[in-house]
Amino acid sequence: MTEFMGNIAGIYDAKEHGFEPGQGSLHSCMSGHGPESEVYKKAIQANLEPVRYPNGSMQFMFETCYMLKLAPWAVSPEGLNTEYLKCW
Repeated sequence: MTEFMGNIAGIYDAKEHGFEPGQGSLHSCMSGHGPESEVYKKAIQANLEPVRYPNGSMQFMFETCYMLKLAPWAVSPEGLNTEYLKCW
């Protein structure tokens, strides 16, 4: 699946650092993606019980089986987060 994520407000639980409100990320199908390694480690050690998201937190995700093409302005250097790959 191709996945487009957006952070409207608050902190996204799968990427606690570096995914600020107003940002989005696009992962093409067959490319690796998922929670940050520290978030994963914290999650597998947590007690299995219901968890409520904090008030003021809102994210969205669109998934499709199709490949998506980026507009040229979306890959311009001033719009890119050059630190993004460091979390993997």
